[in-house]
Amino acid sequence: MRLLLAFTLLLISTVTFALEIDEKLTLRLLDVSQSKKTVLVNRGIEDGLVVGDHAKFFKTTGVTARGVVIKVAPTRSIWSLYRIIEADTIIRNHVLSLKISAPVKVTNDPSRAIRQDEVISSSISVAEGADDLPHDLSKSEQDDLSSLSDDSESSSTPTGGIDKMSLWQVFGHINYNMMNSSITEGTAQATTATTTMLGGAGIEKYFSGAGSFMDRLSLFVFAEKTLSASHEVETFEPSSIMLYGGGLSIHIVNSPLSYGKLIPYFTMSGGIGVATTTYQNATAEGGINFWNLGGGLKYNLKNGFGLRGAALYSSRAETYNFEGGTVEQLTISHTGYGINLGVSYRF
Repeated sequence: MRLLLAFTLLLISTVTFALEIDEKLTLRLLDVSQSKKTVLVNRGIEDGLVVGDHAKFFKTTGVTARGVVIKVAPTRSIWSLYRIIEADTIIRNHVLSLKISAPVKVTNDPSRAIRQDEVISSSISVAEGADDLPHDLSKSEQDDLSSLSDDSESSSTPTGGIDKMSLWQVFGHINYNMMNSSITEGTAQATTATTTMLGGAGIEKYFSGAGSFMDRLSLFVFAEKTLSASHEVETFEPSSIMLYGGGLSIHIVNSPLSYGKLIPYFTMSGGIGVATTTYQNATAEGGINFWNLGGGLKYNLKNGFGLRGAALYSSRAETYNFEGGTVEQLTISHTGYGINLGVSYRF
């Protein structure tokens, strides 16, 4: 637990790049749809913007519009403007400022709205006309717009997310387990405390544009190998194991695509594996099945690198069949807690 606490403190100490409520940016409107409800601006992930950020657009005379980020790339973002106060300021190449704000409180009941433009859907959708942006941008701006656009832009559901290439993440980790183990040979049974350190690597897939719930999910596969193991049974050597598994994570509070923010998550995984062990001078290979359940924190940097840590409850079962010895079959069941610490890179 000390390792997990230290890792958490390290994550908190690195949180330096994120836009908070009332932070300001100056921007340029690179493109504007005919309806003026969808705009492309020259600010993105590198400036601390993430999907779902709300902001007020303003100039020296006051607020001109309110909007929400629906797509974001490293240097560009697309906004859905759900309230336009001064339409003549929403024009291409116009320079404005924005201030990050809390989501505007709105109503679906026209009789309770102070102004007609306050009656909007509780789920802000991509404005009609989002696909009518002109195409006379510079090549770099066209490339950025192309990376943000897909066939779903004309649908009524926010597409969300970041550059498609950033929806994949590779990771490496150390998994340290402290487990209670039950060793069964025929009718005889013994218990022991087992500590195991595993090194692993894997790849994780994030989602964008599938809907608010799917945008919080990720799927991953991984492989792990024993680095060290120990227990208290003298006649039984610690198993050398290789595990292959997969699972899913559910991210809360912040989007898993966020940069510069702590991302709490719950995770579950399972899989199979192979092992080799020696018992009473006989060596055998065995099969493994396992599962893990827990939660932790992730933190992504804007350059693609990240840190992650989780506390896990784990269960692992090993079965060995011996030949030509006094022992025919040996089963080992492990249950206990572990700490998983790792690094990642999004590409």
